[in-house]
Amino acid sequence: MQLTYAHHTAGSIRCFSPGTLQIDDTHYTHSLLISDHRPVTAWPVATFATLNADHILLWLQHSNPCDILLLGTGTRPHFLPSDLLHMFYAQQKTVEVMHSAAACRTYNILRADNRHVTAAIIIA
Repeated sequence: MQLTYAHHTAGSIRCFSPGTLQIDDTHYTHSLLISDHRPVTAWPVATFATLNADHILLWLQHSNPCDILLLGTGTRPHFLPSDLLHMFYAQQKTVEVMHSAAACRTYNILRADNRHVTAAIIIA
């Protein structure tokens, strides 16, 4: 899926397809933590099925001071298990869970609106 913008800003997600994600002119083939206030960071999550508490803790540390957290679950939407969801509630954070293509589009829209957002995108 090619994404097109009226105004491209540095750090925008240019393209997402299963197995690859492009931010500006760089292509990535692994899951990422993407933020408007930090460098792109590799996220060691191969698939949604392997997502665990350690991954969530890493994401929460990366996400401060953001108030909007997006989780891209790969090619299909999934529900976040309650034990992982409670980790966000304990930090008084809300997470929006959707398939990765939707998370990429939502991230770009929120960035264009100057919102502080962090996305965890599973590329698989």
